Amino acid sequence: MEHIGERIKKTRHAAKLKQKEFAQTIRMSQGSLSDLEIGRNKPSIETLVGISELYNVTIDWLIKGTGNKKKCLPNDSKIPLQIIISRLLQSLYTEQEKLSKEFNIPMTYLQKLFNHEMNNRFLGTLTVNETELLNIYRDLPVKDQNELREFAKIKKNYF
Repeated sequence: MEHIGERIKKTRHAAKLKQKEFAQTIRMSQGSLSDLEIGRNKPSIETLVGISELYNVTIDWLIKGTGNKKKCLPNDSKIPLQIIISRLLQSLYTEQEKLSKEFNIPMTYLQKLFNHEMNNRFLGTLTVNETELLNIYRDLPVKDQNELREFAKIKKNYF
């Protein structure tokens, strides 16, 4: 029987994205996504909602494998949202490659710079330490993320 991770993998394949690209769109590390896809870990509610909204699949289908796989976009649009996202991500990656070659800057540096800028725009102004902590957190497996959150809650209540 197909498990939830396999349906997440099917969703990623339908969007024609590599694990790293898909993981970035749902704000997790590639390693955590890999753990989900092979069934080692289960996705959080937030992750399921994110996948459902970004890739136009129903949560019911993701969880149980039953019901309609696809949701209709607003205004009954038939354009699959994952195609739009895939093309947007591909164009961003292509632009990063061009800039990397034009200014002789490593791609990894451009990606970190881009991620830092996006964090600042969407999460407010983050300090360097906050950004570093966020990136470390995102690279952790889900189990470790949960443990770290619980530890932070204890620290917050203690002090």
